Amino acid sequence: MNVTLAEIYDMKEPLSRLSKEPIKLRIAFKLNRLIKEVNNNLNMIEEERVKLIQKLGIEDPETGRLSVPDENHKEFQDDYTELMKEKIDLDFEPINVEYFENIKLTTQDMIRLSVLFEE
Repeated sequence: MNVTLAEIYDMKEPLSRLSKEPIKLRIAFKLNRLIKEVNNNLNMIEEERVKLIQKLGIEDPETGRLSVPDENHKEFQDDYTELMKEKIDLDFEPINVEYFENIKLTTQDMIRLSVLFEE
């Protein structure tokens, strides 16, 4: 399954909520594998974001914290947006939505997870 890093990022919260719902063992196993893969990609996204902040940020002498100054903000946004457009291949076959008929998800959750389901 080919998805962007932005789609991966958007899956985080709905997958977390879905993982707390009781579902059949086989589906839970598939979701567990997916969540691990999504989390690995989320860690990579965060590492790249931190690298960007280190590259474009300035350290506050009082707090020691890095922040991106206004003059570098556009470059940060542009670089981060490009990163989030990157496509990756998730090793996951869509799951029939019927397995989730007793689970309550918001419409927003379904939009964010739509690539994971089939009818």
